[in-house]
This record gives sequence, C-alpha cells and structure tokens, in this order.
Amino acid sequence: MENHRRADEYYYDEYDRRTIADLKEKEQALIGARKLYVKAVEEDEKDLVAKYVALNRRFIDAGVEWARSREMEVKNRMAADERKDGMVKRAKVPENIRCGTCGEEMFVELSDFIDESYDLVFFFACPAHHAPRRAVYANRREYVLPESRCGHCKGRVSSKKKKSRNKIIFTDTCLACGKVDKRELVIGKRKVLPIEDAERQKYCIDFIGRRSFTEDLQALVNIKLMADAEMPGWKEGDLGEERVVRPEMLNVAALEQRLTGELEKSGFVKLQFEKPKTGRFLTMGFSVQDSGNRDADQSIKKIKQLISGSLLLTNWRLMSGLECTLGYLTGQLKGYSNGEDLNKLAQELSAKKRGL
Repeated sequence: MENHRRADEYYYDEYDRRTIADLKEKEQALIGARKLYVKAVEEDEKDLVAKYVALNRRFIDAGVEWARSREMEVKNRMAADERKDGMVKRAKVPENIRCGTCGEEMFVELSDFIDESYDLVFFFACPAHHAPRRAVYANRREYVLPESRCGHCKGRVSSKKKKSRNKIIFTDTCLACGKVDKRELVIGKRKVLPIEDAERQKYCIDFIGRRSFTEDLQALVNIKLMADAEMPGWKEGDLGEERVVRPEMLNVAALEQRLTGELEKSGFVKLQFEKPKTGRFLTMGFSVQDSGNRDADQSIKKIKQLISGSLLLTNWRLMSGLECTLGYLTGQLKGYSNGEDLNKLAQELSAKKRGL
C-alpha cells in the first residue's frame, strides 16, 4: 500500500503554494485599489486611501500569519501522515469479504482514511468486475456513504453527474428549496509546476520574522506615548507635510550604538552581536542580559517593545523567536539595504502614519 508520509519538501511546497495563491489574490485587490486611487477625483481620495490602507493591512497580516504558522502546520501534517502509515501497517485486512452479486471473494483495491478521522477503510472490488464495490472498516463494519443534504436547508438532494473529456461535473439539486450546487472534479493528475524562487521569496520568506500591520501600528502608538523617545524624523511636526516616511539607514555600528543606549535605560546590559549572515538581507544574532528582577516572559515582552520601538523608523527589524534563560536573552535582527525592500518599508510606515 502507498505510504502517506512523503518527503519533507512536499509539505513545505504544498503549504507555500497555498500561501502564494492566497497572497496573490489579496495583492490583486490591493493593486486594484491603487489604480482606483490614481484615477480618482480629489473628493473621493480620502475614502480610497482608507480602502487601500485596509487592504494593505489585510495583505500584510495574512502574510505574517502564513509565515508564523508554517513550521507548526507542516510538522503537524508530517506527524499525521506518519500516524496514518503506522495505522495501516498495524491494521489487519478484513478477510472473506464477498461480492453481493456473484458471491466471489473480493480483493482490496485500496485503503484510505475518511475525512481525516483516522478511521481506516478498505475498498474491495469483485474479480469479475461486478458492481457495487464494498467499503469495510478494519473491524469488518460496512462503511455507508452519508446521504447528501442541502447546505442551505438540510433537505434531501437529487444528484446528477456529467462526464467530459477531462472532468466530471456534479450537480446537486435540493428537493426542498430548489437550491442548485455544482462541483467539478478534474480527472487525471494535473502537472504541478515547481514554485518560482522569486515568488517563494516575495510571498513566503520575506514575511518570516516580520511583524503584522497591527503590531507595527501599536508600536507607533507606543512611541508617541513614550516621553523619553528620541526618534530621528518622528518628533512632533517633523513629518507633518510629508507623504512618505523614509526609513533611517543604520549600519551595524550605528545600530549597536542606538540599541545599547536604549536598552541600558531599562536595565538590559552587555549587548553583543554575532557574526552577520549576508544575502538579500543582513541577519544577525544578538545577546543581552537583564540586570533587573523580571521573569522570562516580562523580559521578552519588555525588550521586544524596546527594540521594535527603537528600530521602527530604521532599516532594521526584530525577528521572531526571542528566548530568555535566567536573564540571558537571545534573538535575531534583520537589516534591509535593497532598494525595493526599503521602498516597501517606506510605504508601510507612511500608511501607518496616516492611520494614526
């Protein structure tokens, strides 16, 4: 019998394909809103800007959520398929299952699980090709296909199917309310093309470690409420007439100086950086020690607020995965230098500023 557990790449590709399809759909709505804004008359601009900001927020938050859930969902899928393989290996195939037409002993055509319920069902076929086939659980209990019901009123439905060259069209008509539901089933295996590196980078990898629109907006609010915040370019009135907020470019030395001063004010000392990893982004691990008496959760929450707030208007971002053991905190930072990425940061900051 075919194994359910596949190579790791299969699960990551499957998840990334769903991610890309969802974000592309949301991106198209965002592009449409941008085109409407460009063509709009002045009196309509305010409503269109609000719509664009809402769609941009939906796009960013969806991308962040897909990225944060990726590892857990993929691992859960792997574990589920491994569990299925174990159940198939241990299951005993029911014997002496006979054809209801000719009485001959039937053979197992395939086995599968019903609705991800871990109920293993064996499908038997007659050697003389008589219908119907039979579906039987491992304990010999017959599996009966549930009766179709209307999704609108739960009434009984009449089902018809029409087969074409490469698909089957199922038409369900409710006998009570008359609602018609059509479904298409593509026959045969569809060719699955490999994921393009540029699309995986844009819709999957770029969102790893990124904050959601809502989290960035909250960070902006926190900055405005911090009396001792000294953020270049964000002082009251500095940006009142600007439409685009450009991120401040910090090199590693300036980054260290910025964070050291900000963290020491709140009792975080001995900031150290690891050797950076270069690529499209500069990623760099760091460690710092909490000299106060905060517990691990409090330390993580506080340093996340401090670093995120201090770097919000710069080309650096705090990645997810902060850890704290006995006051020793570790994490990673991501630095942007690519022009396209910096433009995206500028657009997001400008949109958030207008939303305050």
